[in-house]
Amino acid sequence: HNSLTPSYDTFSAFIRFEPAAVFDLHLSAGIRSFYDTFAFGYTPLAGYDVPFDSSTRADLDRTGAAGFRYSATPTLKGGAGPFLFASATGFVLFDMRGADPDEDHYFEPVSNAVLKKFDGYITNDTLVLYDFGRGILGGVSHYFLYVPGSEYVSRRVTLICHVSRALGRNMTGTLSVMGGTYLRDRYNTWRDGRMYAAVQAGVGLKLGESPAP
Repeated sequence: HNSLTPSYDTFSAFIRFEPAAVFDLHLSAGIRSFYDTFAFGYTPLAGYDVPFDSSTRADLDRTGAAGFRYSATPTLKGGAGPFLFASATGFVLFDMRGADPDEDHYFEPVSNAVLKKFDGYITNDTLVLYDFGRGILGGVSHYFLYVPGSEYVSRRVTLICHVSRALGRNMTGTLSVMGGTYLRDRYNTWRDGRMYAAVQAGVGLKLGESPAP
């Protein structure tokens, strides 16, 4: 699995266990590479309490760096008619000890939080969706993030529209549009009129499949 953004690239190997239709476990290990091509890059910080809003980070030095990312994500899921439910809890660990030797902390863009070089966080993403058919899903998500080392907490509620289309025999394209607000966050809250929005596109390619039993 490869996740590429203007700030970083994460290339991972994963194993997914599904012992029952209502439960699965996703385990992954991979390489996280930061690059400064678009002025994002790896941002070293002096500690958990250092400001990390976007305007502050813009004035800090950034660089390229590489490390490791590990995760374990158990998911409970189910459905009733067109309604779908999933609750995924993620345990994520980063090892960036080979990066910038002068600072012990850095800004982690996925969690939007400050981490130590060897540190992690816990998330929970709970979704309730409606299947409109023809590859279209819509619904709401509640997302919670907690960094044990700093006790940093972030929560947001998001409306979601997800579209999936076959692009060929072995290829699938996806598009997700999300928008909502933060209920709790150090810099982004509904009280300040801050909204959250994102667009995510992807292509899935199946290289083969197991023969039917």
